[in-house]
Amino acid sequence: MAADDPLTASDCSPHQVPEPAPAGRNVPFSRIQYDKIEFEKSELADNSWAALRAAGHTYADKAQARLGPVKGKAFQKEMTKAKRGTYRGGVLDTNQVNSIKF
Repeated sequence: MAADDPLTASDCSPHQVPEPAPAGRNVPFSRIQYDKIEFEKSELADNSWAALRAAGHTYADKAQARLGPVKGKAFQKEMTKAKRGTYRGGVLDTNQVNSIKF
């Protein structure tokens, strides 16, 4: 047997325990291969509120100002209050399409 060969259970006596092979880097399972994602439009790569703000979405600014500092259970309370209120985010453009075709 060569020195490079790992020990198997049949190679060991009952009192010897084989040493585990050195483990490689553990990679968590993911169906999505992030390194192969390509965006048709560069605007789709960044979905943060800062990117929306740069694009001129004032509703995102107001939502961030109201909900940004809120943490924990208070966040759900603030969201419920915001949903109950009327829309005060600016003019609604009914001709604008914000959906993305995949």
